[in-house]
Amino acid sequence: MSNFGDITADKVNNGANGIVVLDGTGKLPLLDGSALTNVSATVSANSVTNAMLANVATATFKGRTTAGTDSPEDLTVTQATALLNVFVGDSGAGGTKGLVIAPGIGDSGKYLRGDGTWQTVAGAGDMILASVQTVSGAKTFLATKLLLRNVANTFSAIFTNTNLADRTYTLKDADGTIAFTSDITGTNSGTNTGDNAVNSTYADRLNQQQTQLISFMKS
Repeated sequence: MSNFGDITADKVNNGANGIVVLDGTGKLPLLDGSALTNVSATVSANSVTNAMLANVATATFKGRTTAGTDSPEDLTVTQATALLNVFVGDSGAGGTKGLVIAPGIGDSGKYLRGDGTWQTVAGAGDMILASVQTVSGAKTFLATKLLLRNVANTFSAIFTNTNLADRTYTLKDADGTIAFTSDITGTNSGTNTGDNAVNSTYADRLNQQQTQLISFMKS
């Protein structure tokens, strides 16, 4: 102990030129760092682990929103989002990737177009068939909503349904043209008898035969 000189009570302290005394657990007591010399304050690269960092709340980002260069801050999701770039649409020279712009009130049925704006779907509510498609499910059309255009695409044929119950219509397996009832001529007592002109000829011949038979019986 002679190397330490005389240990007096005034030298047993944690101050300058004092002797550091271990605490009751055998550990160094809290020291005033300002009194230390020849100690490097540089932390070696890759030596700080996540476990060494201060605890943070769930969904917290490390960053900085306060202006200027200083210590990192714990950021909320909203704060972190505000730091990210916003999607910029194409105006002729291409756009940039980023966060999608928020839709406004009433935009629930719209889509985000390439120019970065929310747009209403053309013909919203209608079936837009630009190519041949096979429909595998039943489609219901309200009254007057099923229209077929003519060959010249100048007029529409509108179909209406006056049924009071569900009906099934079966088309004949043959080529042909659907005719109106007004196109069918002749009498109808359950079975169509054909064209009136033809029927009139048959009736005239039958009347002539009946007249001849009656005359023969009288003679």
